[in-house]
Amino acid sequence: MIKHESEEDESTKTENEDDDQYHHFYNLDDALPGERETTARQIQYSLKRAQCTELMGQEHYSQLVDELTTLAAQVGLTAITPPWISLYLNGDEQNFHTDAPHGPLAFVFSLCRHDDIHHTSSSSTTSTTSGQLLLPKDFEGGETMMLRRNILDYWRGYDGSKGLECPSIVRFIPPTPLGRCIAFDPRVPHGVNKVVGSNDPRKGRIVIHG
Repeated sequence: MIKHESEEDESTKTENEDDDQYHHFYNLDDALPGERETTARQIQYSLKRAQCTELMGQEHYSQLVDELTTLAAQVGLTAITPPWISLYLNGDEQNFHTDAPHGPLAFVFSLCRHDDIHHTSSSSTTSTTSGQLLLPKDFEGGETMMLRRNILDYWRGYDGSKGLECPSIVRFIPPTPLGRCIAFDPRVPHGVNKVVGSNDPRKGRIVIHG
């Protein structure tokens, strides 16, 4: 049933609802002057996305879902939500967020082209094999970012004698090589690092996720 209200009542209701939603998302009751406004101006999502069913033939889509479901069954899961395909071009990003309501496991399957092998130190955490790193071919950035465990449980084992910098706070998982599939707990704050590169859709960060 649709209920019509006077413009005055509708205006008051909208303002109150917006204010409640603002507090729910940002929890800034102790905000400094200007903090609410600058928080509201932060970019949360900047990307292009569509349901896989809109871009894939039924045969390929069914195969994708079957293989993902088979993989998920290895950890006791029996179904997936309809997967998305997302495209990130120059300047696109996802700020930190969580996806707790959508299920116990999230995945990101890379369709990004990788460049020739670049040699790096054998201690590199982003090496695909010892001493080798496959970088995106057409852009920089686009890494999946996740808060590290020590930040999620910050005060347990806290060491006040050491400072922390970005690599000790956030994980940066490369969007390459092509075919890489990562799975993680969606309750962990995560995002996508800003992409720097082309506006050509053929040269962007392309992933299937759900």
